[in-house]
Order: sequence, then C-alpha cells, then structure tokens
Amino acid sequence: MARAAIWALAAGCVAGCAWMAGEAEPVEASAAAVYGRALPWSDLSGQIPNDLAPEDSAVMATRLIEGWLREQVILHQAEQELAPADLDFTSELEAYRSALVTHRYEERYIAERLNPVVTEAEALAFYEAQPDLFMLTDYVVRARFLHFPADGRQPDEARALFTSDDSSKVAELESWCVQHGATYSIDPEIWWLLDDLVREVPVQLYRPERQIADRRLIDFEQDGRVYWLQFLEHSLKDAPAPFEMVRERIEELILHRRRTELLASLQERLLEKAHAEGAILRGEMPLR
Repeated sequence: MARAAIWALAAGCVAGCAWMAGEAEPVEASAAAVYGRALPWSDLSGQIPNDLAPEDSAVMATRLIEGWLREQVILHQAEQELAPADLDFTSELEAYRSALVTHRYEERYIAERLNPVVTEAEALAFYEAQPDLFMLTDYVVRARFLHFPADGRQPDEARALFTSDDSSKVAELESWCVQHGATYSIDPEIWWLLDDLVREVPVQLYRPERQIADRRLIDFEQDGRVYWLQFLEHSLKDAPAPFEMVRERIEELILHRRRTELLASLQERLLEKAHAEGAILRGEMPLR
C-alpha cells in the first residue's frame, strides 16, 4: 500500500512538474532534482516501509525529499567553495575500500575455520588462570525472591514451596505466582549484583556482609506487598566473580583469542608466501 501511494505521488509530480527546463525527461522519473542531481523515485520508495498507510507514506516521502534537498544544496555549496585539493578523497577512499575488503575476507576466513565450541573444562581453566579479569566491585548473591499483594492471608503452602530445595516444585510455585499476581525470580541458579537485587526487593541492609551470609527466609511487608527473599550463596567485593556468573563473558574472551590467533597465523603464512615468491621489496631508508 505504501508503494502504491508513493508511485501515485510520483505520477502526479511527473505530470505536473518539469524538472529541468529544455532537457529531455530522465530515463527514470525523479522525486526531486537540484543542481543537476536527481533523486529517483525507486530510491525514495526503498526507504519507506510497506505497511504504512497511503497518507503516512506521502508524509514520509515529503519529509525524505526535503531532507535530501537540504543535503544536496549544502553539498553543492561545498563543492563551489572548497579548493580542488580539498575535494580529492582518493587516498581516503582507497584506505576505506582496503579496510572493507580486508574485513570481509577476514570474516569469511574466520567463519570457515573458527571452532565456536567452548567446553566447560576450557572455560574453567581460563577462569582459574586469570581470576584478576573477573574481580568484583560489588557484592553478588545467588538468590530467589517473590513479592505479591498483601491481603491479610498467610499462604503457607506457597511459603513451603518457596523454601523447598526440591527442584520439581519450581513449576508449581511459578503457577502460584502467576495466579496471585506475584513478581518473582525463583530460579536458584541466577546471580545478582546486590544493588540490582535491592531495587527489586527493598530489603534494608545495614551489615551486608553478615546479612547476605544468612540463609534464612527474609519475610516483610512494605507498601501493600509481601516480600520473600532468600540468599543462597554470595561473593564479596574485591573477590573473583563466581564462575557461573561470568561463564558467558569467558566464552566471548576465549573466542576472541581464537579469532586473534587465526588472523595472526594467516598474516604470518601470507608474509612467508610473499617472501618466498619474491613479492616483497624494501627500500633503503633515506639518510637525514
């Protein structure tokens, strides 16, 4: 529908406008032209989503045309005022092309050769060899919580499910949370930065090191909601983050190292090949 609206607008403009007096109509109809540069309707329509209503498409087309015209008049003025040397971008364009070509080749080379699998043993070895990469700046805790509207009742059954160590009870507790409008995070394997957790559960922490080491259920009511919180494990500031918390980052670091090694190996191999072929020539450094 958007395309139909654009082409209808194009037909009206082509019929009612002469873009360049005394010149033949361009091979492709233009949405706008200025100082000898034209914006084809096909280019314009490619920027407009197909699912727009016709009137919205026309509004967007007008806005895009106006933006294009503004860009072109500034470009024209710049070309008139800048010296020829300032308009020569040959070296910059060549450098940009070289970077694009190299990047595309390296990406293909890596995609064909990179092993994307990081085993648990590899990740753990990396973690243990470089703990300084994962030092904490805040307390972190493995914890579960939920909070729900306070209505005066004591949901003992839900409390028993929440404090249970039986993983088969998690689905039943989740069902209860959904039925009672609770906000929850009951997966016992999730690690939290303590500051993030406190934003979810406004517990008062006066002596955090002692409180996060307490595994008993914390139960309180605030602002019309009942909160349950249980700390399951913790790590202190200035200690390495738990392995489970940084497992994904470790994988990224290992894969980055593999990419770097692949590219370094490629460069060395190609340099050796170029030397063997006599393709490398070194000039003498001029004396000052």
